[in-house]
Amino acid sequence: VSTQSTGSSGINAEYGGEIDLRQSKSDKVSIASRLDCARPNTFVLTILKPSQPGDRSSIITEINGKTTQTKFLMCADSREERKQWMDVINRSLQCVVSWNH
Repeated sequence: VSTQSTGSSGINAEYGGEIDLRQSKSDKVSIASRLDCARPNTFVLTILKPSQPGDRSSIITEINGKTTQTKFLMCADSREERKQWMDVINRSLQCVVSWNH
């Protein structure tokens, strides 16, 4: 699975960092809409975190006062691979939700 982040220039770039699942807006990832990404087998994980001074709005990032919402779009090579990745990430998100309650 490759993850892409759109910078302030609007150009897609490979993301090389970590995603903190504790900041997930939802308890599961979902298939990305065609409006978010036209590539097949793409799914999205939306993160909601406190806004930082360097945060900038973009195609995938929206600043709402004190919070910043970022959509991480992840594209698998096949439908089966997408399902596998989504299952693993969704199980991980369920564990995060269970541990935080």
